[in-house]
Amino acid sequence: METDKLFFVGAGAIDVVYQRDDGTLAGGYSGKTQAQLVEEYGPELRVGTREEFRAAHDAHWRAPFKEITAEAYDKALNVLPPSGWHTTDGVESFKWSERLSGTITNVFARTRDRFFTCRDDISLSPAVIASRVHALLATQGSPRAA
Repeated sequence: METDKLFFVGAGAIDVVYQRDDGTLAGGYSGKTQAQLVEEYGPELRVGTREEFRAAHDAHWRAPFKEITAEAYDKALNVLPPSGWHTTDGVESFKWSERLSGTITNVFARTRDRFFTCRDDISLSPAVIASRVHALLATQGSPRAA
């Protein structure tokens, strides 16, 4: 019987989950049991809903803001057409129009002479980007780009 679940490890979906008549979970494409998949992929193998997989996938691809050079910022701005290019609360930001995986893309921000990048959802609003940059700047010892 088909379920609404997937076998996955980290950001990688492995197989859809089927429940056999005896109650054993198995991969719909591979035919391998959950025990066989754990043996192949390790104890990190999870069974979860598509929403749980999407959350794990996105968490794997997200990365917090870090400071970059002005040159890296300018290069990123000129590689692809920017998406969502705005200035909010003193922070200019844009996102790459190309996704890294799913809805995750590179996000870039600058305020005065400081430049930053992170990986996050393409729908991240300019207000959230600005608040994260200001929060990073407010932390003591915020590293400067090398």
